[in-house]
Amino acid sequence: STPPPGLTSSRSENIYLLPTDELKLLWVLNVALRECPDPYLTAVQIEQILADQYGIPLSRQKIVALLNQMRDQRLVLRRKQDKALYRITRDGEQQLLATNGGGVIMIDPATAFSDLRRVDTILRSLIGTVRLCDPYVDTHTLDVLLEIDPSCVIQLLTVNIRDQSRFRRDLEGFRRQGRSLEVRIASASVLHDRYIIDDACMLLIGQSLNGLGKKQAFVVRVGDDIRRQTLDFFHKFWRESTTFA
Repeated sequence: STPPPGLTSSRSENIYLLPTDELKLLWVLNVALRECPDPYLTAVQIEQILADQYGIPLSRQKIVALLNQMRDQRLVLRRKQDKALYRITRDGEQQLLATNGGGVIMIDPATAFSDLRRVDTILRSLIGTVRLCDPYVDTHTLDVLLEIDPSCVIQLLTVNIRDQSRFRRDLEGFRRQGRSLEVRIASASVLHDRYIIDDACMLLIGQSLNGLGKKQAFVVRVGDDIRRQTLDFFHKFWRESTTFA
């Protein structure tokens, strides 16, 4: 068995920061989810990827045992054909994101395509109410928000909307696809930082969503203490802001 197409170029130093073998397996499955048409991998493929691409020796028997444990925890799915195939679940993505190794993404213009795919994975893992603070938005911001699960309720707090007539038209189209998105405009004096807060985590973003990939920027997961404090500020500014549409 050989690794599926697309994984041979998937290298990242972050895998070496992951503290457990379980998280390393989730890392490989998460890469497959981003880069492969069929994200299911066999234990043999995972063993080969870890050894050949990352120099991490892990026996097939241990991989199977860990995958089955994570299946019981609903971190991976198993599909049975002539052999067992495994895929990461959204719970698995969340667990990976919650670790130090998965908590920071640097977006470099030279590798923007692959880096932005990682951001897309984080957006797809958001749950519940998604609160986005971004002072500068335009219709491309809506393109990015399409990655968020349709079941989420999105609250977008901003200051400047470029080409408001076009943004309003595209916002109506966004909602016609069954998406829940409310936009409010705050005072220019109260907003600066860009961040996302959902029902589980908070992400600091070094650049507005519509400009990610143009300059070097970081996406950083912060602790629950900062999340709780910032959430209070968001609620305050949200109440005091003007509804756009």
